[in-house]
Amino acid sequence: HHPHPLAPPQFGAALDPNLITMLAALGVGFTGMVMARYSHHHQNALTIILSGILMLVPGSVGLRGVTALLQQNTVSGVQFGFSMLLIALSIAIGLLVARLASNTPPLRPRLRGPSASPDARMSLVRLKDLPPI
Repeated sequence: HHPHPLAPPQFGAALDPNLITMLAALGVGFTGMVMARYSHHHQNALTIILSGILMLVPGSVGLRGVTALLQQNTVSGVQFGFSMLLIALSIAIGLLVARLASNTPPLRPRLRGPSASPDARMSLVRLKDLPPI
């Protein structure tokens, strides 16, 4: 079956879906980190990145894999699980490359208020201050 001659070309039809996912995660990560760095409101990069990554997470693929496994269709269930793993790895690789390409500091939540003092941070880490179990 040949497409209509006036039909627009299908973008990404020849590309691997995992490559497309990695490029999308790269774009989301890079944009989030650059926006966080140059934002006048000092927006945390995690807020921007997580909202974009939620659209890339392969939840339906995992659900189909579990459903196939519960219906005793082991081969299909394992294939869906492997596909979900590849998508998750593509997202992780895209975010890693975005982090390296943006040359921004590591993503850490910013402490504000009285808990931002170094003494308060150290008190959070001391295990000996915890009561015994």
